[in-house]
Amino acid sequence: MIVLCSTDFIAANRVRIGGSRAEHIVDVLRAREGDCLCVGLLDGKLGKGRVLRRRARQVDLDVRLTDFPPSPLPVVLALAMPRPIVFKRLLSAVTAIGVKKIVVFHSRRVEKSYWASPVLREEAVREALIQGLAQARDTVMPEVVLCRGFQDFLRREVRPCLRKGPGWVAHPTGPASEETRPSGDKGLVVIGPEGGFIPYELDRFKEEGLGLFRVGARALRVETAVSVILGRWVWRQEEQGG
Repeated sequence: MIVLCSTDFIAANRVRIGGSRAEHIVDVLRAREGDCLCVGLLDGKLGKGRVLRRRARQVDLDVRLTDFPPSPLPVVLALAMPRPIVFKRLLSAVTAIGVKKIVVFHSRRVEKSYWASPVLREEAVREALIQGLAQARDTVMPEVVLCRGFQDFLRREVRPCLRKGPGWVAHPTGPASEETRPSGDKGLVVIGPEGGFIPYELDRFKEEGLGLFRVGARALRVETAVSVILGRWVWRQEEQGG
């Protein structure tokens, strides 16, 4: 999907696209004048865009936006700051899956140097989110919250979330019973670093009212664990028809 911004409009139903999006339309999609493309207005509706004029670095489209974006997953995903290269991939992936709030926080086994990475810059985060939206044909931009302290994370994010629904912490030492796992209903899921949380952090989570669970007997990389865990919400959404 070609993601449109309000600033792209040069008339009521006409947009002019430049830069990498125009290059993608010309070089990758190989669209010609008269061809129709899937488009979506950021934080707006989806529809079709017919190519009116095509240049190497500029494309004009006649757009008709008629459809609503897919329903979001009713989950807040909280991640201990992963390795920067993983974080960049995860932003796009969880956006494509449908998560609309992503909280990134610090824990003891997170390298402090990760917080200085350029992947945390606003423009880099935005680019990764838009890639996820384009992949999934979605238009609703997720919210990304950075908590550089563990206590700050508990106060600003965990407590308000638990007032609205349940919360879980994925950890290898958590119970494996079905009753302790996320149900797929609205809630908060916390996923730690690959080295896991330290005992103090687990105790604090328990004090706040979060339940522990484990995905299975295998130790998983963060990106694998995220996909497996969020799959519960995806399947639940499909079962409920939306």
